[in-house]
Parts: sequence; C-alpha cells; structure tokens
Amino acid sequence: MVSITKQKSPPAAPHPALGQLPPEKASLITRAAQEVIDGLWDAEFPLMLVTALSPHIGYEAAARTALLAHRDNLTLRQAALSLGVTTAEQFDAWVKPQDMTRPMPQRLQLHG
Repeated sequence: MVSITKQKSPPAAPHPALGQLPPEKASLITRAAQEVIDGLWDAEFPLMLVTALSPHIGYEAAARTALLAHRDNLTLRQAALSLGVTTAEQFDAWVKPQDMTRPMPQRLQLHG
C-alpha cells in the first residue's frame, strides 16, 4: 500500500467586498468558502487532472494511471505511485490544479 501524505488546502483569500459586511457575516462567509475549498482539495486530485501527467509520462501511461485509479477507487497520486510512472516528488511538481487554470508554459506546449 502506498502511503499518502495529505496536503493542506490553501487558505481562502478574503474578497474585498467582505470588508463592507458586518464582521460576523464576513466571518461566516469566509468559513463557508474555506469549507468549499477544503472539500474540493480533499478530492485528492480528481481523475481529470491526469492530463497534467501526459506531457511527462506519455498518454498511454497517463491513461493506465487514470484507469487504475478509477477501477480500484484510488487517488490519482496513489495510482501513479503504484504503477511506478512517477515518484511522489514528480507527481507533486507536475500535478498542480492551480497551474491548470492558466495558459501552458511555452516549453510544454505541444503545438505551435
């Protein structure tokens, strides 16, 4: 069995508009936002994030990783480590959901 160290979710950044609310309401909204972020982070890298691995390990290895994770109800990280397609350090460096919300760096672009 692969040992997984759970990462703590990043804290929710307060929205400027919260400063216009009474402190108790702003605090309640901030706590609710943090719970949502924690819930998403607890998903432990949904299978769709396998696309972040493809440039590094290839399409077939990424597909095998996603299939194993889905079939055996593993996290993507557990499946990748179990198959030996990445090390823990590589996985953590390559699979960063926050980086998938911006354009891909030029060095990794596959076309153009």
